[in-house]
Amino acid sequence: MDEDMKQIRFTIPGQPFGKQRPKFSRAGAYVKTYTPKETTGYENLVKLFYNEAAKGKMFPEGAMLDLSLIHISEPTRLRCIS
Repeated sequence: MDEDMKQIRFTIPGQPFGKQRPKFSRAGAYVKTYTPKETTGYENLVKLFYNEAAKGKMFPEGAMLDLSLIHISEPTRLRCIS
């Protein structure tokens, strides 16, 4: 561990993506549980931007964390339907 950090900020470009439910498949008498590819891909994207911003620093072991998320999207035009 290089150095403890107290705060980190980073931006993930693109549309937010919610975590999907696990999927199940059957192989004979066994059931396999797996995470959908889209969820795994987005989680890896978040990890990539976090690691890039953290630059090897870590929060102290057992630290209580407070998370704030801000979602900024393009404005949509309202349509009047007559």
